[in-house]
Amino acid sequence: MKPISYSKAKKQMADRAEELVRIAEELKLSFRKMTSAEKKSTKRERKKTHIRLQQQTLLLEKNWDELKLCEQSNYMDPTWWNSFYPFLALFLSIVGGLVSFLWFLQICIYLLPAAWGGKPLHPFLIAWLEILDGFFPLFATATIGIFVLYLLLCTVKGVFKFGMRFTLLPMHPMRLHKTLANSIAVNVGMVLICTLPTIQFTTSAFSGYIRHTDVNTLYTQVKYLEWCAPIFKNQIFVVGLVGMTVLTAMYGYCCGKSKDESNLEDLKDQLKRLDKKYKKKGMTKKTLKDKDGVGQKTFGAHKEHL
Repeated sequence: MKPISYSKAKKQMADRAEELVRIAEELKLSFRKMTSAEKKSTKRERKKTHIRLQQQTLLLEKNWDELKLCEQSNYMDPTWWNSFYPFLALFLSIVGGLVSFLWFLQICIYLLPAAWGGKPLHPFLIAWLEILDGFFPLFATATIGIFVLYLLLCTVKGVFKFGMRFTLLPMHPMRLHKTLANSIAVNVGMVLICTLPTIQFTTSAFSGYIRHTDVNTLYTQVKYLEWCAPIFKNQIFVVGLVGMTVLTAMYGYCCGKSKDESNLEDLKDQLKRLDKKYKKKGMTKKTLKDKDGVGQKTFGAHKEHL
């Protein structure tokens, strides 16, 4: 970045940080003024507001780390990390896009035709795995491992991206040297929960290659259970996965870039809705004096004081 652009970006982040601190102080003081009944009544709205505040804080920290890389590259001794990180990110994104595209083709060519009573159009990746198996079996095993590991990583990333868009889940990002213990536990739990479905899905996607393995025998028995048979016969899970993939891609293409995630207007609107709900219920907060000895009774009064 040029020095002028860097200074401008740094000033914008400082303003965002100051605004977030102000909002956090406002929430804290407003919470202290509530009675126990009032805290219980507004618990859901306050939780949404706290998650939205957490989202904006995490996004600010991410942007600040990226800005520091620009500063180190321009004004300090460049290291291999801050110099090659953008190229590494570009390379990994290309690889990830290629793996996603191959998974999508494998589903459409090999799995989806069975949903309408047909036969697979082509083995596709299975043929490639058989070629690798004839050349060097370890390469075929490593290829399957890469495809399965990619699905699990997408699960962790997808939960975080979903949480950044909607206030349904708390944020648990995995960051270098900054990951909290509870975030590690949540993400490991998410991976463990999704491991069995991922293995089952991979078994179906590569059934022509792993037909003589123990795991294929196990899931074949599960597939023909009385209450499971219609689901697997009509490929309900696969059709749902393809539908969600298409909808997510359309949403990301149409709305992903147009939405400015660093904008604090959503958080301010959440505060207004919390204030409106509080007033609508006709509640009266207990008086609590702040550091200047001024008693506040509404969210708006505290906002004017700040």
